[in-house]
Amino acid sequence: MIPSDKEVGRLLAELSRSIPDITRSERAKVRMERKLRAALRAAVKEYSAALQLDRCRYAQRRMLSSVHRDCKKLRSRLTATQNCWSNIGRYGGKEEIARFAPGGDVVSFIERFDDAISLMIQSAERCSSEGQFSWRGRPNRSKSGINLFALTEAVKVVRACWIEEFSPAFSFGYVGAHSKKVHKQLNAATLLMLRSAQRFLDSRCTLGNIRRAMEVARRERRLYGTIE
Repeated sequence: MIPSDKEVGRLLAELSRSIPDITRSERAKVRMERKLRAALRAAVKEYSAALQLDRCRYAQRRMLSSVHRDCKKLRSRLTATQNCWSNIGRYGGKEEIARFAPGGDVVSFIERFDDAISLMIQSAERCSSEGQFSWRGRPNRSKSGINLFALTEAVKVVRACWIEEFSPAFSFGYVGAHSKKVHKQLNAATLLMLRSAQRFLDSRCTLGNIRRAMEVARRERRLYGTIE
């Protein structure tokens, strides 16, 4: 769902109470809401587009897997056919069969059949032995059921806005990460992604999902171009 102005404002108000330094002034708050509203909306669209891309990729991977498997079967059966055809030729059976071909050109028919079956075997062989295509950043699903590929794409959108507008620090972590306190508080970026993901993307999203998505987004910042 596309977050409304009221929903974004409510989310930022919650974050502001939890993390006092997320907003330094009223003017900064208004500007932050405007920028983050646009970023969160774009992130939701990117998430939906990435889910669709994932489904398409899955279907295509299944199709490619079937093609490779079936080409091996086809090659095996065509080879058996070629051997049978060759054995028939030993006693003149090719010419006998060619009599029933349209046109009545026995020699031409035998040559075309030989060429066609050889070409089909070669093509099936090449297809079955070709390495199967694999996508960089292959989509996967977490134990919670959320699509990590789509979540990471959404994180990239928010990350770009955060770094450009607010702070160069956008990584998973806690406030005072080096302190010895037992109960640590999530930093602003992590809390923003966790709350917004659970509210606008998928309620099943866990802190572990956010950590993995933020770490991947930090290493691979390029979007896959699923939306304009």
